[in-house]
Amino acid sequence: MNKEITKRNHYNPCFWTAYWNPDFFDSKLSNADDCGVARDQSVYTLNIRSKTIYQTKVDNVFFEKNLGWTEVNSESMKKFCKKYQPSEYDSLCKYISQHPESVYLDFEDILQETEDIAYCSLIESVHIGGLSSIVHKGFLSCVLVIHAMRSYEMMTAMVDFSGTIGMDKWEYLWLLKNAWANKLTLARAVTPIAMGQWTFYRTTNNTFPICDSPIMISRNSVMALISPRLLLEIDIKSINTKGEFIIRDGISSSKYREFQLRAIKNTYKDIVFNDRHELQKWQELSIFRHRAEIINNPRSREQAIHEGANRVIWAIEGFGKLPSNFEQLVKPYFGMI
Repeated sequence: MNKEITKRNHYNPCFWTAYWNPDFFDSKLSNADDCGVARDQSVYTLNIRSKTIYQTKVDNVFFEKNLGWTEVNSESMKKFCKKYQPSEYDSLCKYISQHPESVYLDFEDILQETEDIAYCSLIESVHIGGLSSIVHKGFLSCVLVIHAMRSYEMMTAMVDFSGTIGMDKWEYLWLLKNAWANKLTLARAVTPIAMGQWTFYRTTNNTFPICDSPIMISRNSVMALISPRLLLEIDIKSINTKGEFIIRDGISSSKYREFQLRAIKNTYKDIVFNDRHELQKWQELSIFRHRAEIINNPRSREQAIHEGANRVIWAIEGFGKLPSNFEQLVKPYFGMI
């Protein structure tokens, strides 16, 4: 049976976004037998292009059409083989001469497998409102990095960039998959995050709307939305080798304004929440109106996407915190993982 190609790829998984529906959230926390279908959960979205608020389903937000599928034709196969497996080039050419038809890569399968394996640590934090152990902290650090690497701005910018240098889209997706499986790549990004000072802001009710890119990276810190009731801030400047973390019940008005600013700066399409009135307050902010002007101008929108991607690249490369011999320092530990 031929599998239908997925043409709507969610960069924020539906099973996570559904927690922004309070009934779904509470049902999950109480381990109810029937919590409802995640993608069918009702939410409100503040759309930055139309500057309007409307009610919709989780399935209709945080996706991009045709982002994760692409044709793999015979010429691109040959080019790829010559670059990465030159010794197999003649054998591939012989095979292609007998089977010249194109095939198609559906990256949704990779996204789904990654979600099934990695995102359980994120959902655990949603449920317990923090961390259960230092091991949990390590796994959650990996999820934050992986999610940033699949963010809307990162994937959009890299697909655009790969095209300008003559790289086929499927080759970039292949490189992304391999980066997620590369211990050194993950170690570079995860080490400064895992060793930073973690502070969780925890609330009893839905407080934090979710933007397109909820892993919000700046030069010296990361703000990560874990749930509508849990916000994580990681201070990269402060080194904490003991794995300790801080829990703050509630959030100050100044810290919430900082969160608002960073969330709007990481919005390219939608801000999602369960409360229309709260989104109306965001809609009236001058920083939101300014962001809407940027996103609605094709040139400045492209610049914003690339600036966002550069922030992710900065994180992947270790926030400028790693020594030049980092690879030699960590390689002895890879056999223990």
